Amino acid sequence: MERVKLLVVRLSGRYGGYFPQRTSEWNDRLATQAHYAEHLTEQATSWQRITLLRDYCEALERRISDAPHDDERLDGAREWLAWARRYVAVADPLTNLPVMPIAPEPADADIKPYLGKWSPYGPEAGQAVGSDPGRGQALGLS
Repeated sequence: MERVKLLVVRLSGRYGGYFPQRTSEWNDRLATQAHYAEHLTEQATSWQRITLLRDYCEALERRISDAPHDDERLDGAREWLAWARRYVAVADPLTNLPVMPIAPEPADADIKPYLGKWSPYGPEAGQAVGSDPGRGQALGLS
């Protein structure tokens, strides 16, 4: 999650090709980028989970086909496989094409965790006390 926070901070200065000058633009941009990053991470995590379950279903199907025909657990295993496949089909986040999430109404408190020592009150509010002037440039924030 720390990588996502750093990426959001980097994108906040580059996304759109300019650094916003007004406080409200600054807050909106950071909160929106953080929201999008969290949404994307959740989708990717769901997709990984479903991919794992789909692989499990394939392995279970192979195991069922290798089982002796007189195994009394075969019907239960087939029933379980059928349920698992239905679940995977419904829970797959890529069953329908994902769309751009709706941008949230940002608040200063929403973006503060992503800024580290930076101010949520805008770029002109400056850098945190004790930070060096080149830090914003190194992060792509100036």
